Amino acid sequence: MYERAKQLGLSVQIEQTEPLTVTYRISDEYSTTGTGSTKQAAKESAARQMLKILPQPTEKSKSKSNRKHNNQHRKFIEQKGSNDYSRTEQINPITRLYQIARARNEKLEFTEMKTEENDNLFYFQVTFGENNFAYGSHRNKQAAKRLTAENLLQKLNIHLTDTLKTPLPPAPKKGLLKREENSAKQTQEKKHVHFTEDETLSKKQQLTKACEKLDIEIKYEDQLIDDKYESILSLTKDDRLVAKFRGLASLVNDAQEKASVTAWNNLKDLFTQSNQ
Repeated sequence: MYERAKQLGLSVQIEQTEPLTVTYRISDEYSTTGTGSTKQAAKESAARQMLKILPQPTEKSKSKSNRKHNNQHRKFIEQKGSNDYSRTEQINPITRLYQIARARNEKLEFTEMKTEENDNLFYFQVTFGENNFAYGSHRNKQAAKRLTAENLLQKLNIHLTDTLKTPLPPAPKKGLLKREENSAKQTQEKKHVHFTEDETLSKKQQLTKACEKLDIEIKYEDQLIDDKYESILSLTKDDRLVAKFRGLASLVNDAQEKASVTAWNNLKDLFTQSNQ
């Protein structure tokens, strides 16, 4: 897919709205989405679909692009998602998000997520204001956070090259970014909910009880994929989606329980940190 896009003179962009769902975009014409049991499987699924709709390069375009990308260059394209390297490679999307948040007086928060998938990936969620959020993952923790910021910028229709034209406050120093992030966590309203383990209850039941105290609505959406059931657990508060979690198993109840375990661990860690 990368080689054909290069032969056509086009760049490849990648988006990850959920931990196991990947979308590839090539220019404004071609877009495919893949889902799999791992991120790599989702990428392969999306790439196979993209190869079916991408046109074959002409001989002229092949002659212009006869140099193959090595793995490092390919990762660079995937992470940047832009063919304007000279203008974007020095712009940190995390810093840019903090600048925009300060200029608009909006709250910005990054949260590291946990998952039951053993894929050696780091997952992050970023929340901007009340209703905007995005996800990202990568084998490198900082790269995962950076990719999450890029995904939110795209969701807000703010491109790195566009933000250069917008008058914003100067980028805060690295130490200030860390202090602002820690300050945001410390000023969160403390919830007096104790995530105690009860061996007589399933994680689904324990999660339901905890969310009732927090006025969080739980919803399970189940579907059969091949020979397994996928359960998508959604947490909603005040008609606003807070988070989604996924479980996969041969039985519906087991799939819901797996999704509940992941949600329980994330909520437990979140409120443990906020109460310290």
